[in-house]
Amino acid sequence: MTIIQEQYDRIVHLFPTQRGKISNLDMLNAFLYVAEHGCKMAGTPTRFGKWYTIYKRMNRWARNGVLGDC
Repeated sequence: MTIIQEQYDRIVHLFPTQRGKISNLDMLNAFLYVAEHGCKMAGTPTRFGKWYTIYKRMNRWARNGVLGDC
């Protein structure tokens, strides 16, 4: 499953201001990749960026309530 730009434009207001080099859209797609494939963050393809960056942002979003009750 992948979210495309047009879909993301509908929900962009739900996410914090983007920080860093990886876009929030790519970050969201990386989260979906992990959920769909059941892999660890270290198993995400490099097209999403560095796995540790994805991991750190996911933790930050979870702590701040962006992802809801994770």
